[in-house]
Amino acid sequence: MCSENFVNYGEEFLLVRDDFLSMLPGSQIVSNVIDCWSIFLNWLLSLKRAPVNSSRCFFGTSHTDPLMKLLKAEKQKEITAHEKEVYGAWDFWISNCSQHCAVESDLVFIPLLSDNGDHYSCVCVNFLQQKIQYLDNRRYETALQDTIYGQAAKHAANMMGNFLGKKGIKRGFQVKDFEFEDIPFDWKRMYESSNNDCGVFLMLHMLFFSGSIFYCDLANSQSRILYRAEMAAVLIMSDLNKCRDEVLGKVADFSRLKQSILPELLRKRQEASREVEIVKKHQRQKVSNFSGLHPNLCLAAPSAGSRTG
Repeated sequence: MCSENFVNYGEEFLLVRDDFLSMLPGSQIVSNVIDCWSIFLNWLLSLKRAPVNSSRCFFGTSHTDPLMKLLKAEKQKEITAHEKEVYGAWDFWISNCSQHCAVESDLVFIPLLSDNGDHYSCVCVNFLQQKIQYLDNRRYETALQDTIYGQAAKHAANMMGNFLGKKGIKRGFQVKDFEFEDIPFDWKRMYESSNNDCGVFLMLHMLFFSGSIFYCDLANSQSRILYRAEMAAVLIMSDLNKCRDEVLGKVADFSRLKQSILPELLRKRQEASREVEIVKKHQRQKVSNFSGLHPNLCLAAPSAGSRTG
């Protein structure tokens, strides 16, 4: 029985009612959702159905707490202990997601969560361009490399390079020499206390980033509300979700979301085949689009450097 689980991607990766409610507008998305999103994206790539064709791999968030402690540690004993925790978190991720997590990928995504838990960002180790690419919706008053976020990104990337190198992926040892790049997304803004959408930005960055800037309507707060609902729908409707049928059968009990998400899921469930169509061709552009997601997502994967709106 799934009980109060709404998403079950395995014993270690569950979303209960409270986790899933963080997808509602105005809430900060919890890290469990990010973990399940990473698992979903790895699975999607394994089916060769992702909206971006590059070889990519996504890690979860369990490394973030020891990583932040590592950055503040002063004694070598503490540093060594926290490094071991970070590597242990990545080992655990691979051992539990090895079926779909291709660590030899050209782009490796590492989600980051600040030490006080109030902001998500992401670092992408890009082996094709030999860059460490920082993905964030925020701008900072000081130079990025002087912020905890920039330091965490650089350190996480270097540690990932060492981690992969020791796993036999020798190019990982080259990461320490990679150029650091802060991707200048159009929707980057100074911090706003009223904006709890950093998790939405993170999830869309992970979905569509392939090494170069892309354009969509993430700056629009109403669009981000739709993205929340539609990504929640995708997590539930995935073939990975062992609770899918039970959740859909109990739709009437999920009152807070039923008006915006679940009736649409039921309609799709009745009309669609068991396999959810994730990618479809946009009528005006030769780019892939996530099935069921907000139409403007199709703007997120144009050719490098082209602006679509």
